[in-house]
Parts: sequence; C-alpha cells; structure tokens
Amino acid sequence: MIKLKPDNKLLIILCFIAGVSAAGGVIAQGSVLLEEIVVTAQRRAESVQDVPIAINAFTDQQLKAVGIDTTLDLQLKVPGLHLEPLAGHGFAYVRGVGTDTITPGLEPTTAVHIDGVYLPRLTSIISDFYDAERVEVIKGPQGTLFGRNATGGVIHFLSRKPEQETGGYMDVSGGNEGTVRVEGAVNVPISERAAFRVAGLYHDNNGYTDNSFTGKGEDTTDVKSFRTQLQFQATDNVSIRLFGDYTDDQSSRGTASHVSPPLSDNPYVAFSGGTVLPDIRDTYRDVTANNETEAWGIGAEITWDLGNVEIKSLTSYREDENRYQVDFDLTEINAGGFNDPITDSEFFQQEFQMSSTGDGPLNWVVGAFLFDDNALHDYPFPFSLGQFAVGPTVGGTYDTVFIHGFSYLDTFAWALFGQASYRFNDHFRAHLGIRYSDEEKEIDFESYSFVPIIPALTGPEYIANRLTPSGPPAVTHQDETDSDSVTPKFGIDFFVNEDVMLYFGATRGFKSGGYNTVLFGPLPEAVKPETIWSFEGGFKSTLADGKLRLNASAFYYEYEDIHQNVDLADNAQGYANVRNAGDAEVFGIEADMVLALTDRFVIDGMFSYLDTELKDLMAPDLNVPANTSIDQRGNPLPRSPEFIFGFGAAYTMPVQAGDVTLRGDYYYMDDERYWSVFKDPLNSCDSYTRINARLQFDHGSGKWSIAAYARNLFDEDAESNGFRSTTFGNLRTYQPPRTWGANVRYNF
Repeated sequence: MIKLKPDNKLLIILCFIAGVSAAGGVIAQGSVLLEEIVVTAQRRAESVQDVPIAINAFTDQQLKAVGIDTTLDLQLKVPGLHLEPLAGHGFAYVRGVGTDTITPGLEPTTAVHIDGVYLPRLTSIISDFYDAERVEVIKGPQGTLFGRNATGGVIHFLSRKPEQETGGYMDVSGGNEGTVRVEGAVNVPISERAAFRVAGLYHDNNGYTDNSFTGKGEDTTDVKSFRTQLQFQATDNVSIRLFGDYTDDQSSRGTASHVSPPLSDNPYVAFSGGTVLPDIRDTYRDVTANNETEAWGIGAEITWDLGNVEIKSLTSYREDENRYQVDFDLTEINAGGFNDPITDSEFFQQEFQMSSTGDGPLNWVVGAFLFDDNALHDYPFPFSLGQFAVGPTVGGTYDTVFIHGFSYLDTFAWALFGQASYRFNDHFRAHLGIRYSDEEKEIDFESYSFVPIIPALTGPEYIANRLTPSGPPAVTHQDETDSDSVTPKFGIDFFVNEDVMLYFGATRGFKSGGYNTVLFGPLPEAVKPETIWSFEGGFKSTLADGKLRLNASAFYYEYEDIHQNVDLADNAQGYANVRNAGDAEVFGIEADMVLALTDRFVIDGMFSYLDTELKDLMAPDLNVPANTSIDQRGNPLPRSPEFIFGFGAAYTMPVQAGDVTLRGDYYYMDDERYWSVFKDPLNSCDSYTRINARLQFDHGSGKWSIAAYARNLFDEDAESNGFRSTTFGNLRTYQPPRTWGANVRYNF
C-alpha cells in the first residue's frame, strides 16, 4: 500500500501552489482550448468561470474521457467530495459535511437534483449517468437558491433535452466480473415546434464479492433505467417540456460487510462459532446481502419568455420504494438475525421562478418552492430465539421477529427566495440573496415485539414470504415538529481583468430535522435542524491564451447542531440513531486545474486540504470499559480526510483514420479518516491510491470510437465504509477491485 510521508505531502502542496496542478473540469480529448462549460448553479445560464462559488462541472464528453460512469466516480475528480455506498444507499460528504443515516426520517446533507427536481432519498445519491448534458457539483451550503438539505452542497444532473434534429447514440461496454453496460438515446423531431427524446441504460455485473455459502454474488450492479422527454413550443414565447423516468435498481453495492479483526470484538461470531473467511472478496453467510430500488417520476416544465424577464414553472411527482437485506452476524449461523426494511415514498414538488434575462448590470431571480413528502418505513428484525435453547445452526431457521416497526412520516415544506447581483463597473460586482423556509414533519410510529414466525423460516424463505404482524402494537407514538429558517447570502467579486476573478462570500445553510425510524423502544426526541455559516474566498482564472484554467478557494464553516450518529458505542441500532452532536468548525483549501501543454498533451489536477473539529460533544466511547460519556471535543468529523489530491494526463496521437488518446489518472486519499465522531483507531481507514488508464481511438468522422480501460489498475484493497458497536462488532465494506474492459460508441 502506498503511503506518503509528511514532507512528500508538503512538496505536493507546493507544486499545486506553483501551478503544476489545478481546476475547473476536464478538457475534451484532443483539444487545445479548454471547453467553456455553461452552468445553471445560480438559476441562470452562465460560464462556470463567472460563477463566484466553488463548482466542478463536467460535460458528457468530459465524463466519458475520464471514465466517470456513476456518482461514485465523481470524487476522483472533485476535491472535497467523499461519496461511498452502504446497503445500496449513498453517503455523500462535501468538505466534511454529511450524515450517516439510511432511514427516511432524516434526509441527506448533500442535495441531489435531476433537471431541477429534488430527490430526498439516500438511494438517489448513487446513480448512473447516461445521456447527460452535464453534471454540476456545487460545494458549500446552497441555502438561498437550493434551500433545505443543501448544507454540504448540491449534485445536479442535467440531461440532454430534445432537439430539432434527428440523431442519437449507442454506447456499449463489457468487462471482467461479467460487466455489461449499454446506454443510448434517440432524438426525433415531431414537427417544426416539437421534438421527442428517449434514453435508456442497462448496467449489470456479477459482483465483486462471492457468498460461498449461498453461491450468489454480492456487491453487484443491476440497473435498468429509461427517460423520456417531449418538448414543444406552445406559442412564440412559451415552451413546455414534459418528462418521465423509471429506474429498477437491484444492485447490492456496499452490502458485502466483512468482520474486521479482532474477531472477539463481534459477540455474535464469538457466540456462534460461525465461519469468517480471510479473503475480503469472500463471505460465508446464510442471507445474501441484497438491495432493491424501484423509482419513477413524471413532471412538466413550462418556460414563458417575456423579453427581459423569464417565468418558469417546474412540477413533478415521484415514487420511490427500497428494500434491502443485511445479515447482522455475517456468518452461516442463524445467530444474529438480519434486517429486511422497506421504505416506500411518494413526493410532490412545485417551484416557480421569475428571473431577469437582459445584459444590464442588474441580474435577479425570485421564486417560491413547495414540497410534500409521504413515506413509510417498515422495519422487521427476524431473529432465532430457539438458538438459545438448542444453539445456533448452519443455515438455520428464524422463529421470531424480534422487533417490527412501522413509521409513517409526512413532510410539508415551503419557501420564498430571491437573489440579485449588480455589476458596478468593469471590476466590481456584488451579490445579495435571502430565503425563508418553513416546514412541518409528523411521525406516527408503532412497533410489534417478539412476533412468532409459524412455521419457522430460513432467511431466504422469510424474504420471499414476508410477514405482516397483526393485533395491537406493543408501542405507539405520535409526534410533530415545526421549524423555519432564514438563509441569507452576501458576496462581492473583483475582476482583475477578463480572465481573472476574485470572490468572497458568506452564506447560511439549513438542513431539516426529523426522526430516527429504526427503533427498539419508545420514539426518542426529534432531531433538531442543523445550520451552517460559510465564509469563502477564492479565485477563478483562464490564462495562457485559454490553455490554462486554474481555480482555488479557501473556506471556513461554523457548523451548529450537526446531525451525526453518536450512539454507536452503546446502541445496537447503529447507523439509524442520529442525534444533534453539538457544533463543529471546518477549515479547508481546494484547488483544481486544466493545462494544455501542447496541441496534443493535456494535464489536469486537483487538491484538497481539510481540517475539522468537534467543539462541544459529550458521548459514550466504545474504548472506555465503563462506557460513560466522554468529552469528544477536538475529534475530526467523520469521513473527512485531511489530504486528497489527484492528477491526470492525456496524450493524443494522430493516425491515418483519426486520433488515438492515451490517458492515465492518479488519485490519493490519506489515512486521517474515521467512520464516526469517536476518533476510534479500530473504526478508521488506511490511506489508498487509485490509478486508472484508458486507451481510445476516435474516428475522424466523429461518428464512432473504441476504447479499452482499466480501473484500480494495481488492484489495491481499499475500505469504503466502517462500522463498530458493542453488538455487531467491527465491520467493513470495500471498494471494487481491479476492473477492466472495452467500450464502443456510435453517434448517429
């Protein structure tokens, strides 16, 4: 495993400062000039270099050039982003700001949007990109324009829209581990005023982990998705876009947990004598880790052009159902039971925007937002009481549902917002924005205890014949919370010249409170909202006649009432028990660049330094025998590595029929990374590197290309998630091993 000494880290930082590494997206292959990317991070179309916030944006061509197929790949090119899967859900941390929870009672701190539609479930964080116009990763709290649940930032996917030209593409990949990935799109003009576009994706592999007991794969990918859009010009100044999408995701990414040494730290393994295989790519358990998500949505976007003013309405309705299984004892013995939760959600969103479109010094946008979310969390915990009488058995049956909880959640939120910027002269521009948010949350909770399973069932049999308890519940509880927040934004920009902009801003973010919905007793007190003040300054520059793009920023956060799991040390509920874990401070520096050294040789790089610190948390510590509350002040925030850096290089060689491009990418994350607030050395991650390579031929016609690729070229084992408690012990999930394959693309 490659590790860097402190003096090497310092050398790397100096190299970045000197301009060897840098920012702002990845250049399209074979091009000297860096491609300008137009983004809508401020609800209007403008160059990414003119937006006074930290943002990394990628066009579809750039995504393909560096091998970014899913949201999980983004962190390899986005400084400050850390994103990993667990039980099919995604944990996204941006600059140390994030929350570990997999229940619908609390939403993620990084907001995910698709074409402006907000997706509140954590299953939406992990997704494949296909038929993309671009992807925007907006860092730092976006409390004014994006509102609630964007204290960390925003990941915004924007699809290609229907066009008045017949065309499309087909992109096919195949590789090891049975990988098959097919995506494509067809665009058809219906008339001079209307066009239709349909796109689809199929992505499948056998998994990176083998369950030797059941003979099935784990850490698999199995995604089928399609998207349709109809756009037409209703009148000369009114356009309407109707859209719909459907995704069936049976992937089990991040579900193949392994018992990490010492084995005595896992009471269930010690009790049952179950088998723990030494190979991290092998499990041996009676319940195969699995995850199933089905989601669909429909909506309409209406745009009314009034000359210097544009009015937009965005309406959407979505449904999302998720079910997953995880074997708690991680062995073939029916000792620890397993969980089989279902989350069923439906949500409605309406947003109105009115914005200026002129070229004058004043630009503004105002709007209103409405969101209604209804969710059911159905959480059973099948268990074997008979094991205490006759002992655990291999592949044994489960005779009791230890706990079966039902949480019915309703969320209603609305907001009013506005933001304006004024260009005083060629050098100065100022920004002012504000948002008022108001929301209500209600929960109706009931649970059943020690429900007999008659007849007793094996794990797979229970999953196939899931039981619904009857009779009066053992526990019932109802609660509701009301909260509101004002999130302002202030900023000033200084344009040194047309190519260099300095900026400074202060903004406040707000994340909803909520409830833990995995419960073994009465409903605990509601989790209060978290807030964050961000102070950030930086520069954006395009230099050397457009051949160098170099951006950098420094930021400081005052992070209050943070949402973190502080019950791992003494509570079996694990990731579900999120509390307000006091306050924290965050300081960081980021830089990224792209440089065209010659007409054929392009390099890019990125760097991130992060320093996080808890300020006032008292919580139990697993390493203290008495398990009393310990002062956790000074500990870093979870999933907050101190150093991240990466660089890439692409060289394009002309050949008779087109161009051949050889590309390599290097990524490093250091070992100052913990999975919880406790700074537990047994619940931390080693540093790791990731090296990817790609060789691609592009035909001179621009119609087709063929490529070979390898990811994690040196097959380094790297942990993606860790979990430790007195009940379940010390568990790990791992990132993919070396993968390789070939890709063919045809444009028509």
